[in-house]
Amino acid sequence: MQFRTRLGSLVLAAAAVLGLPALASAAVPGGYPTQLITRPLTAPQQMAEITASYDRVVFLGFDSNGVGVSGRYGINNKLEVNVATGLRLNPNGGWNEGIAVGAGYSLLDTDGFDVAARIDVPLNFGGGDVLNQVALSAPLRWQLAPKIALRAGDGLLSIYPGDNTYTTLTGNIAGEYQVNEKLAVGLGTELFSFQLTGDGDFTRTVADAVPLRLYGLYAISQAIDVFARVTSLDVGEAGDFHQLSVGANVRF
Repeated sequence: MQFRTRLGSLVLAAAAVLGLPALASAAVPGGYPTQLITRPLTAPQQMAEITASYDRVVFLGFDSNGVGVSGRYGINNKLEVNVATGLRLNPNGGWNEGIAVGAGYSLLDTDGFDVAARIDVPLNFGGGDVLNQVALSAPLRWQLAPKIALRAGDGLLSIYPGDNTYTTLTGNIAGEYQVNEKLAVGLGTELFSFQLTGDGDFTRTVADAVPLRLYGLYAISQAIDVFARVTSLDVGEAGDFHQLSVGANVRF
């Protein structure tokens, strides 16, 4: 009951922020870019951001949808903390009984090249092990031209503890194009994936499948974005697995 109460408070807070764009605009730290490809990899000091999204997943004929709610806060200009959870709409509507907590730290922030370090820990309260994954990332962005950037390092290393412990190393990459001051689009894929189990078994995937992630973001102001993204497990079998997300970011 305590977790449900906290979740309800978080959803109400997000709704309140979404209904007060003028207040949010006034509170965003000055100079926060509307251009996606020049934004810092971590939230600036004392800036909060709430993200709400509608997500639909299709997997081998199974269709589900829900709402995701997350927030992050800049402790200073290098360190941010974040939390995320979600609601199932269909099937079996209700809280997904999980909360992900994490933090990011900016290691390098220059005009053309940025690097950060991230840790994300999903916690499961629906039965079984509370801790079943630790995700480590090293997000980087290299601005190749005034309107073009390259991203890599997201979802780099995942550790799954427990009786069947295994670790995955994944190489994700994406290119972004800043169409104008407010609109940006991106296209990403996975270059490789390696998996090592606790008993020493090793598997690898290199170009066996071609995952695809297409996304776009439009900055209404310094305080509000709307976004959409489509993700497929394999371009050749996109009908078997894909995820669609639409949502908004609100900063204050």
